[in-house]
Amino acid sequence: MAKPLPSDELFTFTLFKRPTIDGRVVFYARFIEKATGTILTQRSLGTGDERDAVAQAGRLMAQLPLAKIAKAKVSQTQGNLESAERLRNMDLASYFIWFWTPGASDYLRDRIDAEKPLSNYYILEQGRSIAKHAMNYAPFKKTRLREGSLYLTESWMHHLKREGVRPNVIVDALAAIRTPLSWAIKRNLLDEPFSMAAIVRPKEHHEKRGILSRTEVAKIVALPAVDAVVPRPRLKDGMKNESPAPIDLRQKAVVLLSELAAMRRGEIRALKWRCVDFEKKLISIEENFVDSDGLKEPKRESFGLVPIAKELETVLTDLKALADKLGRAAPEDFVIFNSKRGVPVAEITMRQGFHRALALIGIEDDKKASKEGRLPKPGSQQARRLVLHSGRHGAATRLAEKIGARDAARITRHRSAQAFAGYSDHSTEEFLERAREALSVDSDQSSTSSSQD
Repeated sequence: MAKPLPSDELFTFTLFKRPTIDGRVVFYARFIEKATGTILTQRSLGTGDERDAVAQAGRLMAQLPLAKIAKAKVSQTQGNLESAERLRNMDLASYFIWFWTPGASDYLRDRIDAEKPLSNYYILEQGRSIAKHAMNYAPFKKTRLREGSLYLTESWMHHLKREGVRPNVIVDALAAIRTPLSWAIKRNLLDEPFSMAAIVRPKEHHEKRGILSRTEVAKIVALPAVDAVVPRPRLKDGMKNESPAPIDLRQKAVVLLSELAAMRRGEIRALKWRCVDFEKKLISIEENFVDSDGLKEPKRESFGLVPIAKELETVLTDLKALADKLGRAAPEDFVIFNSKRGVPVAEITMRQGFHRALALIGIEDDKKASKEGRLPKPGSQQARRLVLHSGRHGAATRLAEKIGARDAARITRHRSAQAFAGYSDHSTEEFLERAREALSVDSDQSSTSSSQD
């Protein structure tokens, strides 16, 4: 049996200095495996004297279980290599699924460890895109990750085009595989790395949302609202109610929080009474609610204060009185309360209230158009592309016209001028009227100018 080598023949150390909080400088020892040059550990020696530091480092080297640490390092390295090799030999379809699976993916775990987790909703959407558009693509099921290539990725994109997948959806699907492939390329898991930037993406076609005019918003403000919507009695002989049902105070408040406070859907759901200051006439945006994530910070950390318009104040005051009556007005209660306390209002309730409010002011809800495979009726909610989020666009547009884009963006809490411009570039009736006047030629001014010539 070979005689074990002494510790000083297997390991060594180097010294380096670090300043302390009180301004002193102390030595640290870095312990290294001689054969591999692997740094095993480092320790503070607590002294600024070099001789004392060398002596202490020598004693530590004899005391520390450096052999065990070295063995653990080798095991960890071997584990990493085996994990990398397992990924390299995984077929692309399985790799994409693994990458977007919480609890399995190294990428998602690293994001959590770095305190930069992705939202559950985003992860879910990426996984859905993979399941629908990439998982069953035959070449992805037959090709290992290590053999992935630009040509294969482009072939998959062309396959989606032939299948009639819309350009916008293809771009989203590309994004769902781009991150996994880029992550693998940066870790040398592919035999021949390539750049996803070389792919020519199809042109996206986004339909611009419509917005309500000031007059239409005023009509919603004037709508009568009931405390609670109850089922209407059935009509005789199988007849159906043709007129839309009334809206309740909660639904009216939802629409006006979007139209008059530029709040997002999740911010409206998360709004609590402690964030509504009637005295200062301010709403504090502090939380967002998404079904898959629960309560979280506002989107892109867009905390802020929103002034309460007088029309919104009236509705919120009435809603607070109703909440008091129902025992739903505590500081931590949701403003748009649910039948079950402590649970945010359902999205479907908000959507129904929005479409009902528009129908009540004369904007038809032609929701049957898509089911019947026809174009929506002119002037309908669908033809004008009006959705609840349109209110945020309308608010941004009206704010920009009155107080300028820069100050308006502070209220809507957009971080960049470009992002705000996407919301505020709608043309209102008032803007078009001013433009009409500017384009007109005044006959009196015309004649005056001619006589002077």
